[in-house]
Amino acid sequence: AAGMTSGASYSGNSSYYDMLRAGSIISSAKVVNNESAAERSALTLTQSTCFAILAGAQNHGKVTYNGANSSYVLIYKPTNYADADRLTINGGSATVLGGFNAGDISSFTAKPLEIYGTTNEGNIN
Repeated sequence: AAGMTSGASYSGNSSYYDMLRAGSIISSAKVVNNESAAERSALTLTQSTCFAILAGAQNHGKVTYNGANSSYVLIYKPTNYADADRLTINGGSATVLGGFNAGDISSFTAKPLEIYGTTNEGNIN
C-alpha cells in the first residue's frame, strides 16, 4: 500500500488487514520523534489483536497494548529509551523478554505482565 494512507490501505483490502490484526509479528519497529514534532509518535495495538509478537522495537515515543481479556503480546528484546513517553499494557497478558528499559513500563491490566532478562534502568509499575 505504498503511497497510501493507512485508512486507504485498509479500505482497499480490509480482509487482509483484518487477518493481520488477529495475530501479528511486528519486527524492528522504530517509534521516534523529531525534536520539533507537534504530535508524538505512537504504536498502538488494539484489543482486536488477539496475539502479537513485537520483536526488537525501539521506542522514543509511545507504545501501547490495549489487549482484550484473552489477548497476549510478547515484547521481545525491546529498547525503551529514557525519552520515551511510556510502554503501556492496558489489557490482556504480556511478557517482556530481554532488551533494555530506561523509560517507563506500566501495566494497567489484571492479567500478568512478566519481565525476564531485561536490563532495567527505568521504572516498571
